[in-house]
Amino acid sequence: MKKLFLLAFVLIVSNQSYCQDFPLFSISSMDFDIETGIFGDVNGDNKVNVTDIMIVVNHILTESGYDSTMDIDNNGSINVSDVMIDVNIILGNNIDKYKITYPDYLKEEYQKTLDDVREVMDESSIVILYATDLHFSYKGSGYAEKALFNPIRNMFHTMKRFENDLHPNLIFLGGDYIQLPSISDGQTKDMGFKVLDYVNLWLSQYNSPKFLVIGNHEINYTGNNTGYGMTVGEFYEHTQKDIIEDGLIKEVGSTHKLFYYDDIQGKARHIFISTGSVEYSDISDELINTVQNTPEGWSAIAYNHYVGRDYNFEEPVFYNPLVNIMKRIQNTGVDFIGWFGAHNHADVCYVLNGNVGISCLQSGAWTPGMSQDGIKYNHVARTSTESAITIFVIRKDLGKIYLKRWGLGRDREINYNTQSGPVGLVNWSD
Repeated sequence: MKKLFLLAFVLIVSNQSYCQDFPLFSISSMDFDIETGIFGDVNGDNKVNVTDIMIVVNHILTESGYDSTMDIDNNGSINVSDVMIDVNIILGNNIDKYKITYPDYLKEEYQKTLDDVREVMDESSIVILYATDLHFSYKGSGYAEKALFNPIRNMFHTMKRFENDLHPNLIFLGGDYIQLPSISDGQTKDMGFKVLDYVNLWLSQYNSPKFLVIGNHEINYTGNNTGYGMTVGEFYEHTQKDIIEDGLIKEVGSTHKLFYYDDIQGKARHIFISTGSVEYSDISDELINTVQNTPEGWSAIAYNHYVGRDYNFEEPVFYNPLVNIMKRIQNTGVDFIGWFGAHNHADVCYVLNGNVGISCLQSGAWTPGMSQDGIKYNHVARTSTESAITIFVIRKDLGKIYLKRWGLGRDREINYNTQSGPVGLVNWSD
């Protein structure tokens, strides 16, 4: 009977000659509801039609087991309800009840983090929304799709809420967006650009100044030389080029490795190093000049995928190129707030030549490193720790950086100069 019922669905819908097209992803700033163009799109052609229904029906009839690409309602099983959703989409019926909305399990954490941020903010604070090491794939990639994609989708949604409530000086993404299977398991070069398409679309929803840099997982999609990759130039063409067109973000030189944003409200020059490696020799002079030319009375902040230190916290190994850069930054005499990075999937703070370096743990559900408090933080799906956003609140009047964490991990309070105590002193809180 079930098989006949399913076949009847196909016959009815196959008489419809139209299909429904959707954008890849959109976020409403009014009610925060999310609609996704892959909703109901089983074969990845960004539209929903009879072909998608046929694929799901055939999968059910042949009892082929679970496949997340066909679990449209994301309930852990593939059945008639998944077919019904596509039928209603094609027929133009109301599908509001199927739309993905902000999960209940994130709401309490959001309000707590918002309250914590507001408690340390004042009118002169520099506020930065920061996410890094996203490590996600997409539906159709065949690689832990929902486990990696859904938490990041929710994270970008959360950042939009924080933007509306906090009006940040900057929204920044620190690299390593891509996590894909190896070439031997079907990876293609184009798959990396598809991941970045999602990043571009989500970033386009934000109204605040925003930027992103390349990570080593863009240089090689698996991170271990078993995948394709893109060059710094290709990353620029696919992501950064459109962002800098409005003139807010300035490029230094023509290597697509160095950019800056002059934040008039915060009186800070935000400097972005987009190298995908710890080699800075070809931009080191330009980088120092960019710091040196920070407007008088302002501060400077540097952002890179790499924080400048290897994974092992107990026996830190600093990258020599960064050691040299930090020495030269100190000699500029500019009020340098810090070097913000990641890559090591851990919350770490260090002091190098009098300058603070701060690393933030991974936003995506990927391998944790050892944080400075001796804990390896693991994401838990469908909980408030499924992802992570760090909100930097910089108080220049106190010489402090408050790092308030939404999601996985703990809050930190760090001295970046001696106004409130030793440079690099870290206080942790939950």
